Amino acid sequence: MIPLHRFDLLGLGILAGFAVCGPSAQAFVLLERDDQPVNSVEEAIQTAARWGNEPGSLAEGVRGLGDGLEFSIASDFCERLVPQFRDPSPPDCDQVITSLKVALNQWAADHPVLNFVDVSTSVTAALPPANHPEPWQGFGAEIDFFVLNGQEYPAVSEVGGHNSHWSIPQVPRLTNGQRAESGNTITSADIILNAETCFYFYAQQPIPECNHFQSLVLHEVGHALGLGHPDELPERNLDTDLSPATPIAINCEQPGLGLQASETLDPKAAMNGYAGRPAPLLKLTEDDRSGLNFLYPPCTPARKNIPLWVWIVSLLVGVILIVGSLVFVLFQGLQKLKSR
Repeated sequence: MIPLHRFDLLGLGILAGFAVCGPSAQAFVLLERDDQPVNSVEEAIQTAARWGNEPGSLAEGVRGLGDGLEFSIASDFCERLVPQFRDPSPPDCDQVITSLKVALNQWAADHPVLNFVDVSTSVTAALPPANHPEPWQGFGAEIDFFVLNGQEYPAVSEVGGHNSHWSIPQVPRLTNGQRAESGNTITSADIILNAETCFYFYAQQPIPECNHFQSLVLHEVGHALGLGHPDELPERNLDTDLSPATPIAINCEQPGLGLQASETLDPKAAMNGYAGRPAPLLKLTEDDRSGLNFLYPPCTPARKNIPLWVWIVSLLVGVILIVGSLVFVLFQGLQKLKSR
């Protein structure tokens, strides 16, 4: 049996804050195992869990980024969620699903590899059966969305949303085409929204005691990708220069290069776990994107260096072929002249 790691993250009760559009950034934090917290930022980097960039799809028995992160929305998602909206004019199911996809695409925007694919019509969302010996193998799609109450899923009883995902001790392939030096590979993630709490849909009309739907989904998807709460683990926050006024410079070829502990944080980051602020969060901050770029370096796979002798031989072969072709054509022309 393959050893497995489970990550359980409580979602926000009430999410808030508008993203900073400037280039400043404070720090980000990675998910830690709930059964074995790490002891240093170095260990956090070495044991980071992320989706692997292996080619293939669920239909081919492959879980990972290869053909996009495939997600499935439970068939009763809208039926159970829409009645919980407290807007004067509640959204319909189509609006809710569109908003969910907008939140997903915030994380995938401008990334050369990361994208999300809706497979709800072909793959049924499913939680791992209780006490299943191998929950890491994945049930349903790669990311599944549910609306459940506290009796059905106790972990969601006192929060707006909850994320639970599984990883295996397999070193993942990165989005830059390289194999990570260490770490774990995520195989499955479940996002559960609380069927007994209230939500609001329209960002322009916040309802302070309720959860802004798109903000909550944005936050939970960050957990599904491997990010944690920077406000709850400031001693594990990562930055490259300790300056809150500059971007976190992630090296795309060596994403862990230069990262160090930094207790500064952006109070408006989507991944903060505190509740109580009424304004919705509609965009990611630089901190959120820096964490994403560490886990999923946004550069195309580097070309392998080709030895000089290979270039020389290739050039000579090309020259020989061209000269040979010219000689052959010239010879054929002379033969025709002689035959006349």
